[in-house]
Order: sequence, then C-alpha cells, then structure tokens
Amino acid sequence: MWSSKRIVLAAIACLCLSLPAKAQSLGPAIDAAIQPHVANRDFAGAVLVTSGGDIVFDKAYGSADIARNIQNTTATSFHIGALSEAWTAAIAMHLVEKGSLRLDNSVAQFIADSPGGERITVRDLLEGKPDPETAYRALARIVAQQSAASFGEALNALLFAPYWMDGAGIDNDDLEPGRRYALGYVPDGAGGLKRADTLRWSERAGDASLFATTRDELRFVNLLFGDSLLAPETRAQMFGDANPGFGYGWQRRDDPALGGRVYSMAGQAGGFSAFVLHVPARDVTVILLGNVGSSASRSLGEDIAALVRSGS
Repeated sequence: MWSSKRIVLAAIACLCLSLPAKAQSLGPAIDAAIQPHVANRDFAGAVLVTSGGDIVFDKAYGSADIARNIQNTTATSFHIGALSEAWTAAIAMHLVEKGSLRLDNSVAQFIADSPGGERITVRDLLEGKPDPETAYRALARIVAQQSAASFGEALNALLFAPYWMDGAGIDNDDLEPGRRYALGYVPDGAGGLKRADTLRWSERAGDASLFATTRDELRFVNLLFGDSLLAPETRAQMFGDANPGFGYGWQRRDDPALGGRVYSMAGQAGGFSAFVLHVPARDVTVILLGNVGSSASRSLGEDIAALVRSGS
C-alpha cells in the first residue's frame, strides 16, 4: 500500500501532466515576476492568465483579512475599481440592442438635474468624452431607469445569474466581509499594511462598485469579445477603429509585440487595485485582482503579458 506522501506526490504528478505544456513552461516565470511585488507589499490578490483558450496561470497571494489570518484564494472576490466601467458599458449596449436606449439620447432625457445634460449623449458617456467617473455613474442611473430595476439587479439578470458568476456583485455598502471577500489595504509607511479607509461604494455605482473573482472577470471578457453577449455589429461599434484610445470601458492600443490590438483597463480604489488585458488576435487574457492600493498591478500585468508573448 502506498504511503499518503506517495499518493500526494502521484496526484501532483498527474496534475502536472494534465496541464497544458505552455502552463508548465510559463508558470514559474510568471510566479517569479509576481513574487518581488508580494515581498514589497505592493501586491496581494489573485492572478489568472489564459492563452489560446487554456489557463496557463491561476494563483493567489497574500491575505484577504490580515487580522483574522484569512488568505486570498483563487475564489476570493475583490473590488475591481474602474474595471467596472466595461461591465456598465456592456449592459448599456445590451439596452441599445433591445431598443430601450439610443446612443443619441441626451443625458437630460433621463437625469434632469445633470449639468449640461441636454448637450451630452449616451454615446458621449460611453466614449468617455465627459469625465469617465462621472460618465459611468450617470450610465448606471440610466441603466437602472431603463431596466426598471436597480443597477445591481440589472447586472444580475444579464450577467451574474445566467453565467454563474457566483463571486460577482455590486457593493451597496452592505457587503459583509468574510472568507469570500477581501478587505482593502494600503501601505502603512513602515513596510507593512493597514486597512484602507472605507469608501461609500454605493456612490460609485457604474464606475467602481463591482466586485468579482478572477474567474468572473474571465467569463465576462470571454462573453464580451465572443458571440454570446452582444451582436457582432454591436461589438464592432464598440471596438472598431472609430474608437481609439478610450471608450466603452476599455483603453486600447495597437501593439505588434503583443500581437495586435490590445484592450486593457486598470483600477484602484478603497485599498484595491485591478488590471485586465486582452489581446483578441492571440486569445490572451491577463487578470490581476488585488487588495493592496498600489499602482503595481498595471506594470505587473503588462510584464506578464510580455512573458506570455515571449513564451508562445
């Protein structure tokens, strides 16, 4: 009879053999890029990387709740900051497809007290022509009105429930942190971390109030850039060359080194930081969701994308 140690080792060997070859080669390099940031206390959270439809990296780091010694896992939910804007844009465009909303509607048609709202259109909000934070909060209000539901209920009906996004939701200041939800931290100036000041997330609906796991974010990216969520002509309107720079919740650029058009977004709020990058032509997605308020997530995410490109 095998010892328990041999059984464990055999199970690990089987797991390694079942992993894509790319995962076996890229995993150590990606982990090596992340570890210095973990040691420097400017990143804690979860990282998920896919290439060609395969998961090549999926790992969590640091604490979800330092005081209670709860560690982050790949199933932990994090506030995703400005990554929320892409979700808001997606549901707004869903309403456009249904005919409940038109891109040339003025904001004043929905929000009477909006300064200059008669001159600003829904398209202007989606393309970030006004201040993006203000624009996407206005979009959340418009979505709620046209859905005859709260913003969170509208997202739940379109995305969370039908696509099994069990770790995703909208924080209306009633979220009770537990093992599933990370707390936000910031550097304490002495090499450690302290709890971040609490934000009123209910005031950030549309631009920062969404929380999710890395798997939820991956499902959303795959749905948005695939054929399941929006019609091809809608996606062409959102992601065509007529919308360079920023629009519909994404920053975009052409980067031949990474394989063509790159869509990315970074967010930081309330002791959380998040980054997502997607390269449709190479089917590469990099997701970092963290609970340390730091700008490291963007640079780290870009470094990981470069590693995936060099290892492909």
